[in-house]
Amino acid sequence: MGKRTIRDKLIINFAAFTGLACAFGLATILLNAWMATDAAVLEAEHVAEMIANNGIVDPLDHVDELQQHIMKVHALQKRDVFVVDRSMRIVADSDADEIGSRFTYDRAGVIATTMNEGRPGKFVEDNPSLKESNKLVVIPLRRDQSRSNSEIVGALALEYTAIYDELMESVHLFIRFIVVLLALFLAITYALSSHISRSIIASLKRLQGAIEALIQGNHHARVNIASEDEVAELAGCINRLADKMEASFRDKEERLAANAEQLRLMNIRLADEVQQHKLSAERTEYFAYYDHLTTLPNRRMFSHLLGAAIAQASARKTALGLLFIDLDEFKHINDTLGHAAGDELLMSVATRLKECVRVGDTTARLGGDEFVILVEDLREKSHLEALAAKLLDALQLPHRIAGAEFRITASIGISIFPDDGEDETSLMKNADMAMYQAKRHGKNNCQLYCEELQSHMERRFMLESSLRQALERQEFTLAYQPKVCAASGRIIGAEALLRWNAQPAGFGNLGPCDFIPVAEDSGLIVPIGRWVLETVCLQHNEWARHGFGELNVSVNLSARQLADSSFYNDVVSVIARTGIDCARLEFELTESAAMENMEQTIALLKAMRKQGMRIALDDFGTGYSSLSMLKQLPVDAIKIDRSFIRDMPGDTHANALTHAIVAMSKVMDLRVVAEGVETVEQVDFLKQCDCDEFQGFLFSRPVSPEAFFALLEQQKALDTLVS
Repeated sequence: MGKRTIRDKLIINFAAFTGLACAFGLATILLNAWMATDAAVLEAEHVAEMIANNGIVDPLDHVDELQQHIMKVHALQKRDVFVVDRSMRIVADSDADEIGSRFTYDRAGVIATTMNEGRPGKFVEDNPSLKESNKLVVIPLRRDQSRSNSEIVGALALEYTAIYDELMESVHLFIRFIVVLLALFLAITYALSSHISRSIIASLKRLQGAIEALIQGNHHARVNIASEDEVAELAGCINRLADKMEASFRDKEERLAANAEQLRLMNIRLADEVQQHKLSAERTEYFAYYDHLTTLPNRRMFSHLLGAAIAQASARKTALGLLFIDLDEFKHINDTLGHAAGDELLMSVATRLKECVRVGDTTARLGGDEFVILVEDLREKSHLEALAAKLLDALQLPHRIAGAEFRITASIGISIFPDDGEDETSLMKNADMAMYQAKRHGKNNCQLYCEELQSHMERRFMLESSLRQALERQEFTLAYQPKVCAASGRIIGAEALLRWNAQPAGFGNLGPCDFIPVAEDSGLIVPIGRWVLETVCLQHNEWARHGFGELNVSVNLSARQLADSSFYNDVVSVIARTGIDCARLEFELTESAAMENMEQTIALLKAMRKQGMRIALDDFGTGYSSLSMLKQLPVDAIKIDRSFIRDMPGDTHANALTHAIVAMSKVMDLRVVAEGVETVEQVDFLKQCDCDEFQGFLFSRPVSPEAFFALLEQQKALDTLVS
């Protein structure tokens, strides 16, 4: 055998190692594919065993319970499940339409073998109607699944196509990775071996010459080497370098130990980060379907549950009920107490809702202050009404929040499947519609959906659309009702009242009390109110040019306008644009509107009065009337509601109340305006009470701007005649 160089040895080792690497890669690929297939089958068998072990004895005698259990599994995992008896007839199936038919897509007879031998099996469903073949595992279904020797009465099959495909996709990715890695490894190894062989040989020969030159004085020092390669030629040089190499090795070993400790600490930190990431992922997955505050099912989860319940109720020809719950005035509580207290209240509400429902019913939080309850297997409509009454009573009980007791009410809308809708969207929409009807009926009550409600909502929607068009087409006008000074009998001001002249057909004769509430609910009152204010200011400027600049004019405000963040800036902008004297502009608001957000309203009214505008409290005596409220609200005048004026002077109670209101107002230095004055006797009594101004049909109905100007001209002519 000739002399073998280092290059020859490297090439031989490279060829051997390459063969081992390829063999290992092939073995790894085959093992991974086998493990993936086995894992998919084991997972499916495990899930199938869980489905079968549902506690039902004699499952074929309780197919309804078995079917219900299968439908729940299908709704959660989206996997086909079916059960056949000994005759291959399907008795339960995630596709209810297949129940009763024979299963004929098992050519290999795996199901029959499983039922005969009592061992799990697997097969591919050869259904020609399927685009892709389904892979299924089948396990024996025993009369008592908890006993392994119990009689086999059928078989349960579970699809595992999705998880098999998912695992095989991972295998394919792994195969591609191994192939690329092997190719890269082979290329790098070959390149490195070629490079190293050339480099080592050249370096050793250069090193040999250098070392021999350094050690010329010692020709007898030798190292006995049995081999005949280049290393033997350098043996003498290596012996003399041994001490230095040992010292260098010790230094490298110490550095390697330090690096190993750093690597160990990094591995610990990495393991901790992986665990934290896993916990975070689990938490994220949980809260994708459950509300993080109340732990109730959220809107997404409830949508799945409702869809499954509808499918089941449709198949079983049963009814189900939906209760849509919205808390009354929750925003006011949240704004007043803060979001932390609001969250605590929502958790308390969720607890009470769960305590009121049956074990099988579903309670969910859709978001905000909206909750929903799903009642399955509904027998009587009266059960839903009784449940709603129970919920209302429970919610009204005091809630202990932030160390204090608070009460809250709710409005509930009810819809029923299939009477009020046969799909999720219809049921939710109609229950929501019924809930808003409960709100309009004074809140703290429940309403059932009916077709009349749908007609009412459609009519309301059409009215809202017509109002929007009316604003765009400038179909609104203003009427002005005079305000008369009690002492002089002269017109000193007017209240601007909105009128809709070009009303659409099909609604009858709509008055302000018909369309203004719709404008408020829809938010259209904000742009309408902006138009009213600018029109009033321009009209006052017109009267001022004719010598009536001392006239005061009033504009009504709604709660929606008071809550609008841009309202104050809009008012200031209109005043600046029109140039009206702020002292001649008065805003009227009701007590109920002021109370919706007391703090915000007080701040807004103070800012308006600071600009010189005046504020009047309208319909006084019909809302939250109290001395404490009057002390807080920055107002200049109160308007006694017409319900008091109507019955005087014949009603002693109305007389006494009116007298007390006027006396109280005088003490607080407030002007008093009496609304709805229609008789001379009322005028005489109000003068005795020291009322400041009158407004009513006795003096004039609301009239057009031209007619009101004519009244001013008549008064001016009379003043000239008297003087």
